[in-house]
Amino acid sequence: MAASELDGAGYSAIITASGRFVYHPNDDLVTHTQTVFDIARSTNNRNLLDASENAVKGKAGQVEYTSPVTGLEGWFLYRPLAVPGWAVLSVIDRHDAQLGKDDLKKHGMEVSFALITACCFFCMVVVKRYWVKTLLCSLGFVMGIGVTWYIVINTSAETGQIISSEMTLDKFKKKYDAECQQRHLSTPVYVPTGLFVQSIEYDGPNNVTMTGYVWQTYDTGSKIEKGLVFPEAVKTLLEETYRKTVNGKEVVGWYFEVTVRERFDNSKFPLDKVNLWIRMWHKNFYDNVVLVPDIASYQLSNPKSLAGIEANIVTEGKHIVSSFFSYRCNAYKTNFGVARGKPGRDVPELYYNIAMSRKFLDSFVAHLIPLIVVLSLLYIILLMSVLEKSLALNVLAACSGLFFVAIFDHIGLRESLSASGIVYLEYYYFVTYFVLLAVSINSYLYAYHGNLGLVGFQRNIYPRVFYWPMITGLLYAVTFAVYY
Repeated sequence: MAASELDGAGYSAIITASGRFVYHPNDDLVTHTQTVFDIARSTNNRNLLDASENAVKGKAGQVEYTSPVTGLEGWFLYRPLAVPGWAVLSVIDRHDAQLGKDDLKKHGMEVSFALITACCFFCMVVVKRYWVKTLLCSLGFVMGIGVTWYIVINTSAETGQIISSEMTLDKFKKKYDAECQQRHLSTPVYVPTGLFVQSIEYDGPNNVTMTGYVWQTYDTGSKIEKGLVFPEAVKTLLEETYRKTVNGKEVVGWYFEVTVRERFDNSKFPLDKVNLWIRMWHKNFYDNVVLVPDIASYQLSNPKSLAGIEANIVTEGKHIVSSFFSYRCNAYKTNFGVARGKPGRDVPELYYNIAMSRKFLDSFVAHLIPLIVVLSLLYIILLMSVLEKSLALNVLAACSGLFFVAIFDHIGLRESLSASGIVYLEYYYFVTYFVLLAVSINSYLYAYHGNLGLVGFQRNIYPRVFYWPMITGLLYAVTFAVYY
């Protein structure tokens, strides 16, 4: 199974000739009598049924697959093992496999940029009619913006060394055991720790309060002090709620309410991604006691299955993409006066992560649609430009009114985000301000100096023709620069 490890992009299972599971991330499928054929029939999944039948017949291949657990699309791969009738089945999430890495995101954006640039150049050189050029170039830039949004939305925000199965956990333990032996440290003691989050509430621009349950499993009679700390917490409430013996192990559970300070990067709003985390230490961390995920306590530990998250949890303005445990190695310039080893060594720390993305439709309706309306009205004003002074003054008055519409919406955006820098969506406002000024100046020049250079050529045709290509081109350039 080591060769089948998918590092969070999916999971693998082993079946026998009868379809029984020998290995599966969900232990219930191993202990119960339900076969892969039963699952395929109960979910009416013909692809899964055919693939499983081919697998036990010694064939290899792949089919498209939709997970009945997560509802995500991906691929179902199968290949036989040396034991007759046995096979390995692997489910790979399509988004994680294709767009889960920054380099793939950049390659996709580069390809789309090259294609759109080539198409626009072709239109400018080959197409003769002004309005056809305008339409094709504008559509090309809009498509570029849409493709970039799609790539960014489907790019994973998961960070750290993800622990999504017993296999990845065993790899981590073996690696850390070897490091401790090499550094002549005491043998690490691993404490299985699970977490269940029931509520998430934002308390300002940087503080998040989360509540739920956390539990740990100890060997019966263990002399290790039981408990954990949240080192990044501003406020912590930890109340023991149960202590039971399960399968010869002592399980201790606590209700927790913790307020942690998070660093949110709103610079890519409204396509920004949030990775909430809860950082955990054992009380005796200085004795080389390491917290490890209690994988066995979850039905499925694949990040997309949202293990450890309340099913009906409320997340205002955002939706949860994945949840997972991970390790980050942090180096401290101290040994806290008691820990063994020299200061500065890397210490693996357990994080429970909740990857979230903003609901794009909410931001689109609240901010982008008003700007689209303002820009459309400006274009109508530009088309109606005439030589009379009185109407030119009316154009200036209309532009002033539209300016106040945009500026008040802009102020509301800044206040809602509490942003310290410039966010992506603000560039749309900057472009709108530029267009307001440009239309006002153009209307004045056309009204009072109608025969002046480009303004007087064919009744002010150039500003009208290049209006939308200029706007969409600027927005595409900004989009590419921000998200690349």
